Amino acid sequence: SASTKQNCPRRRIHYNIKAASPPFWCYLDRALEQLPPITRLMVLMAQTFHWSETRISAYLQAEGEYVPPAQVKAHLHDSYQLLETTLPEDIRTIYLSGNASEQRQGLVGLDTTPLDSTPFEATLD
Repeated sequence: SASTKQNCPRRRIHYNIKAASPPFWCYLDRALEQLPPITRLMVLMAQTFHWSETRISAYLQAEGEYVPPAQVKAHLHDSYQLLETTLPEDIRTIYLSGNASEQRQGLVGLDTTPLDSTPFEATLD
């Protein structure tokens, strides 16, 4: 529900591919390639098309893959963590840390939640 989402602390990162620096996009692309194909598809549907877990589940079912919405949510959560940890530490520091506000202007919208075990969500615009 909407109220539950508001109470759940999350870092939301929005990538504007047109404004992304080539090194960041290169590393993000490499990280995406490391995801299993169906999981990568879920991430792209969630982040590119802003589809809900239910809609992603319905789409996959129409394509012959049964993945319940709760499992889609778990796949997305794990994928976002994998994407973040797959990026080299220096790239995370430059583009995702709170100290790189100039680097993030026009590229990444990141709230001020400190880097910890908080879920990572990326939106590819």
